[in-house]
Amino acid sequence: MYRTGKTNWPVGLFFLMVGIIFCGAFYYLITVSLDPAYYRQNPPAESLPVARVTPPSVDKILLSLNATVISGNSMFVYKGTQKGHLLVDVLIPDLDRGYAYHHQIPLKTAKRGFNLAGQKFVLISANRRVAQIKKSVAN
Repeated sequence: MYRTGKTNWPVGLFFLMVGIIFCGAFYYLITVSLDPAYYRQNPPAESLPVARVTPPSVDKILLSLNATVISGNSMFVYKGTQKGHLLVDVLIPDLDRGYAYHHQIPLKTAKRGFNLAGQKFVLISANRRVAQIKKSVAN
């Protein structure tokens, strides 16, 4: 026998919840969506103690862990070594004062020579606390 007027409330509740979730997701995608690069931005560079390389003709530069060294128009922050790579952050105040460009340079490549902020360097020695580099003559 067929009964009229009887509703199946669990089915109705299911479709109501699916509709609410669908509308909520659609509203979120339309109004709240942000640029994915927003979440991956580098944090601004910390204010670190600054060691100045006074004479521009200084050949060797000593990079201490998390200390800023100024050479030319650039600032270098040594972050140590990790898995056979030299970690150096480069800050160029003329371009962007608060942005640090992260560099991972393989130690083998660094001993042959590398380029940071338009300056050529050669790695003399490095450990997890200190690195010593020298300016390379342009070839």
